[in-house]
Amino acid sequence: MTTSDVRVARKRIFERIHGFYDVKVIAAAIRTGLTDLLLAGTGDVATLAAKSSLQERGVEALLIGLQALGLVTHHRDGYAVTDVGSALFDTSSEMYIGDLVQFVEWQSDALPRLLDTLKTDRPCWEGFGHYIEGAKEATSTDVNQERFNRALDAGARSTAQAVLRLRDFSHVKSLLDVGGNLGGFASVFLQAFPDLKATVFDLPQVASQLGAIHANEPYAKRLAAVGGDFTRDKLPRGHDLITYIRIFNSRTDELCVSLLKNAYEALRPGGECLFYDEHVLADDYANVDTAMLWGAMFMLISSPGRIRTVSQWKTLFERAGFTQVEAAVQKHYGAVWGKKP
Repeated sequence: MTTSDVRVARKRIFERIHGFYDVKVIAAAIRTGLTDLLLAGTGDVATLAAKSSLQERGVEALLIGLQALGLVTHHRDGYAVTDVGSALFDTSSEMYIGDLVQFVEWQSDALPRLLDTLKTDRPCWEGFGHYIEGAKEATSTDVNQERFNRALDAGARSTAQAVLRLRDFSHVKSLLDVGGNLGGFASVFLQAFPDLKATVFDLPQVASQLGAIHANEPYAKRLAAVGGDFTRDKLPRGHDLITYIRIFNSRTDELCVSLLKNAYEALRPGGECLFYDEHVLADDYANVDTAMLWGAMFMLISSPGRIRTVSQWKTLFERAGFTQVEAAVQKHYGAVWGKKP
């Protein structure tokens, strides 16, 4: 490697080192209402500061940060939101990023306790505390759970689209999405397959919300919700596809096998179970990119789980009794599925 190569790598790492400012700038702009003001129209620093009851120096710094991120642009008359910023800041947009940004900021606030986690092997972030045994206990369960659910739902539809691209699911007539949260993942499958029926299994306080959320959708009568704890309760039976989406990484090997056995028992003969997560290592570790950095650290600070290789996942499926276990691993995701004979 040449000196020039090292300089390029150093510059890339230098930019990432300061990346924590990105989430703080966006979160502050959303929380103070600055993004709402920008969505309403162009404004100069003084006007935006007065309307948001903030100091001009701070507003100017936030605006420069948002401009650097491509979310606002500067004109003679002041600052205006870009097309990208409009899509990401508008709460009615499917691309709204506010919940996700505040979710990530919540994680970053736990990082000063990272050294304690490295020494004790105990999570330092409480985001999973409301439903994962062994995670740091949540101090405000209801508020934290609501924030957690909104953040996960924000990415559920794009995740479902990624899963749909994996293989042909047209033969599936009954889907059970375990830990399906507010139904975002299931809704994409229901829209893709008009004959499909789907059930979301999640905690009772989460499952009770789905009826109202999806009441006006054309697929509403094909979507059901069942409340329960999937780590302790038996799953509803009779489905031909059971999905665990972005759930297993945060669990121990033993619990993953237990959850897979639960799915095995609930499936019809010939039915399949599918696991999907953004963070699955290739067996040769060839695709360890920066997304894996986030994934590995997120598991460390939040849960007893860890990042695994595709072969390790296949072994867990086989231990639960599944056959014809297959996998698809790309740079930014991994999926494993197996069949019940």
